[in-house]
Formats: sequence, C-alpha cells, structure tokens
Amino acid sequence: CSSDLSALIEAVSAQIKQVMGLAKCRFDYGTGLDYPRLEPDGNLRWHNQSWAVDSFGLPAEKDTEIVVDSGGQFMGRFLLRAHPHTRPSRAERQVAAALAAQVGAALRAYRDTHSRE
Repeated sequence: CSSDLSALIEAVSAQIKQVMGLAKCRFDYGTGLDYPRLEPDGNLRWHNQSWAVDSFGLPAEKDTEIVVDSGGQFMGRFLLRAHPHTRPSRAERQVAAALAAQVGAALRAYRDTHSRE
C-alpha cells in the first residue's frame, strides 16, 4: 500500500472520528462476523435488525463497522469505537459512509494500476 494511500486512510479515519464524535476510528483490511454495520444510507444494522441510533446511540461495547467496497469487491472496513451515548445524526452517519466510500474508490484505483505492473 502506498504512503499516499496510507495518508488518505489516516485522514479519513480522523475525519470520521471527528464527524461522528467517536473515541476511535481505524481501518482494517480483514473481515469480521457479527459487527454492527453502518450502511451508506446512515442506518445501522446489527443481528439483521435496524438499530435505533437516535434512541440508543452507537453500540459502545462493540466496534461498529463501515464496509469499504468498490464495484462490489470488499476492500476493508473502518471500525468505529463510540463513547457511551454517542448519537451522531443521520446526516453525520451518511457523511462517514461517504468518506469511507471514497477510500474504497482510491483502494480500487491503486489496486487496478498496480496489478498490471
């Protein structure tokens, strides 16, 4: 992974952390099971059910993931660690998902240009 890409991932992690008021945000290339998932529309799903962020806040006992994909291909995910009672608005959650999507596009472009070398 190039240093430019690493810098982008770090910058986006910091932006997501700031926008959503998180304790921590990091990028992970791996997959995991049973993580609360923030969808691009700002909804949070966990155990195949909708999670009422406005009422309950983000889950604080478990990281929430934003899956990063591009063209349907998994690229990694951002793992969000919330403070107790963190309640980012739907708009803030959508911004975080949009930022994550930009990283997916950058990772795909990087992979596509370097897979031909």
